[in-house]
This record gives sequence, structure tokens and C-alpha cells, in this order.
Amino acid sequence: MFSVVHDSPGRETQTPSARDTALRRAAFIKAAVVWLALSPAVLGLGGCARRTAPRETPPTSKHAIAEAEHLIVISIDTLRADHLGCYGHPFVKTPHIDALAREGVRITHHLSAAPTTLASHTSLMSGLYPHTHGVARNSFIVPDETLMLAEVLRDVGFATAAVIGALPLHSTYNFAQGFSRVDEAFDLEVEPGSAQDYPTDRAQRRAQSTTDGAVRWLKDAPSGRKFLFVHYFDPHSPYQPPPPFDRMYRHDDLPITGTRADVRRIVKLLQEEAPTAIEEARVLDELYCGEISYTDLHVGRLLEALKSTGLYERCLIVLTADHGETQWEHVKLFNHGIGVYDTELRTPLIIRFPGGRNRDEVADVLASNIDVMPTVLEYLGIAVPPGLEGRSLAQLIGQDSPAKRPPVFGEATKPFGFPHEAHDTWLNMNKQQCIRTETHKLIFDPIKDTFELFDLRQDPTEQTPLDDTSALGDALRTQLLNWREQANPVFCCTDPSREHLAGLEALGYVGVSKAQACNQSR
Repeated sequence: MFSVVHDSPGRETQTPSARDTALRRAAFIKAAVVWLALSPAVLGLGGCARRTAPRETPPTSKHAIAEAEHLIVISIDTLRADHLGCYGHPFVKTPHIDALAREGVRITHHLSAAPTTLASHTSLMSGLYPHTHGVARNSFIVPDETLMLAEVLRDVGFATAAVIGALPLHSTYNFAQGFSRVDEAFDLEVEPGSAQDYPTDRAQRRAQSTTDGAVRWLKDAPSGRKFLFVHYFDPHSPYQPPPPFDRMYRHDDLPITGTRADVRRIVKLLQEEAPTAIEEARVLDELYCGEISYTDLHVGRLLEALKSTGLYERCLIVLTADHGETQWEHVKLFNHGIGVYDTELRTPLIIRFPGGRNRDEVADVLASNIDVMPTVLEYLGIAVPPGLEGRSLAQLIGQDSPAKRPPVFGEATKPFGFPHEAHDTWLNMNKQQCIRTETHKLIFDPIKDTFELFDLRQDPTEQTPLDDTSALGDALRTQLLNWREQANPVFCCTDPSREHLAGLEALGYVGVSKAQACNQSR
């Protein structure tokens, strides 16, 4: 069982392993690099944001908000934007998230950089695409030299804490760098009894436990500015919300409980186009919606805790997700990682400002989760590190005529293994990639050597490709291929721990690392 709450340094962990020793050694090297104030050019580390910590600057930027003392980032794993009430879902109930959106700004076209938990969250926290920060997918070790948001805030005096919902963001993978307190007390079997098959199967926690951990920290946190990152995992497969959410949207009597076995069986029915396939698939979707409504309840508890501690009106609050979930719209999957359709990449982005400024604004603009880091730093009045690929959205929010953000990109992380990872530069180079504007998307499948162009205004579900040899298709193709050529990842490898691989497999990440894998060095 992965059940740990620890401070850094002096972690209360399990018996130190070779990996722990390596990470401590890396932390010492990191400190030495900072102390010596070596520049990226001297280190030969290319364009990735590095170990040069920014200094806090007064909130003099025209977009800085003096009242924004604290930052709360809420990430709900596997949450499609179109499955929230505030994003137009016809029946799912998410009253607390909807209320947050009414009090803040809702970004319409927000895409994640990759449809996998660790790769996407590393982009969220670093402002870099995966093909720059080097984390190809789950089980990789976040490169120590990649500067993360928590490090920036810690170095200017913020108390920093992370409450983690599941194993893919475990501190073993170095995602927690910069957090002074990490709560990763996983206590839930993926499915009842499954620990018999996976001895380390307690690799996640319920939203109630996640919020409990966040509330404990808020009560005990030191005075001064605070950064709290809260990661909820419940919408992730298997889809087994607790009562009464398990029957909240169901009107059937089918023997489906949302287990991994149910998912595998129904995916097979979809692929075979069986007569009952869609009916049964809709039950899985209704259970998925139940997970979302259950999570919403506990997001509401977190927001109430912020109010009761007097922090709410002094917080910049960001709610987002790492990726969505393709069900039966494209590849009949009920999974994520293999495609770059909006079902997997389009995620919510809601920003609530102190005092409710820009209340109930719908920003019909394009954004990527690599934009979150520079955006929050600008609003907090803190210098944005050089070398980020993300762009601050402050210039787009609250503007009568906002400037257009240049196109954003996304890349799949599956399938694993040859030939999909047989490339000299970057493990994900042979997987689906895309370029997206506010109105169009071009998808490239390197293995099939095909392009698909979609007009998202006329075809929001991406079902009918256009002629990709049009002038627009040619222009987007050129930009996408140029972006591919920029792949220059920091060298990093997977963690080969059998214990963690068993836990990841229990969560459905089959084949994450049968043998140690590394992306290519710069």
C-alpha cells in the first residue's frame, strides 16, 4: 500500500531504495547548481526552463492582482470538459464546479498537452510540452533540472503542499519537487479484492480522502503565502462511484458495476458492433458521470474549507484536468492516451480571482495547459522564468477584443513499444500528434502517414475529415511538422520498480514499462 504523508526534506517513506538514494543525490546536485548560479548555456541544457529560480517582484504588471496572496490548483484526473454542467453537459450535476465557474472565468478551448497523467501534469507545472521536458508518459522520472511551479513559488517564500490522488504522480517520479509537504496516502484498492492479484493495489484514494488531506494542511499550514495543489483521481477507470452516485444517472437493471472486467467486455462488444453495445456503453458513461458528481461534492468541501479559514477571497483558484476519456466516439476504447481527439485533449480550465473579478466570464479563446504556469505567475506578481513554451492568458482574459493565441499542440503517449517508440529523437514521435486553432484541428498519424483536418465549428465531435490538402490544411501541416522538428527532450527514464509497476498496471496502465525505457538525450 502506498500510504505516505511527508515533509521535504526528512521524508517519512518506506525503506530507502536505490531510487530514493539517486533522488537525494540529484537533489544535492540541484542545490549545488542553484548555489553556483550556473546558466543554462553553461550547463548545456538547451531551452528548457532550468534551475535559475526567479525572484519575487512587486505586483506592478498591469495584470498582477495584489489581493492574490495564495494559489490553489485543483486537477481532476480524466475529466472531459464536455462532462461538466458549466461546459454544457445535458444532465450531469456539478453544482460546486459550476458555481466556481460563475464566480470566475471559464476558458472555452483549453487543451492538454498530452492525454496521460504524469506527462500532462508535468506540462501543467513546467509550462513545457512533453517533447521538451522529457516525460513521455507515466512511470518516467521528471527530470530534476526541469523547473516546476512549486519550486518557483517555494523559492519566493510560499508554503507549498500537494495532495495526490493516485500513484502516477507519486513522489517516486519526482513530480513533487518544490513541494514542502506531500500527502500521498493511497488507501483504496482499485477494485474490491484486487489486492490478491496486485499486492500494491492500494494505489489511489477517494475524493473524500483527498479533500480531507487538503483541509488538514489548510488548518495546519504556516502563515504567509500558500500554494496548494489538489489532485482528484475518481473519474479515472474503473468507474465505480460510491452510493448514491453509482445509481445517480442510471435507469437500467443491467449487471454492470463499472469494473475493469466490465470495461473490457463492453469495449469488445463495441468493436464487434454487438446489438447491445451502445446501451451497455451508455451505462459506463453514466457511472463515469457519477464519479464526476461525487468528485464535485468534495471539491465543494474544499472550497468551503477555504472560506471557513478566511482564505477564499485572497486565493487565485484554478480548476482543470490532465486529460479526458475517449469512450466510443472514435477508437472504441473507454481509455485515453492513444488519440488526440478533443475527447481526450479538451479539458476544463476555470480561474476564480479574488473578489470574484471577471465574474461569469466565458473566454472564447484558445489555451493549453502549458499556459497555466505563466498565467498564474503573472497574476501573482512573480517573474515568469525564461524559456517557457506556454503563454500567459492574462492578455486574453477580461479583454473586449482579446488577441488570438497561436495554435497549440498535443501528442499521444500510447501505444507503447516498437514501432511506436522506435525513433532517434523522442519516444512519442511515432504516435498521433495534432495542431489546434480555435476553429480547426489537424491530426497526424505517423504510423499510418495520414492527416485528418476537422472544422470544429461544423463538426465538434470530429467525425468528418475535410480535404487536408487545402490551403488551410497545408498551413497547419507545415506548422505541425515544424513543431515536431523542435523535439529536444531532456534525458529521462522510467522507474523500473516492480512494486510501482504492479500498482500502475492495477490502474489500467498495462505495459507501462516491461523493461526500463528512456527517451533520447539532448
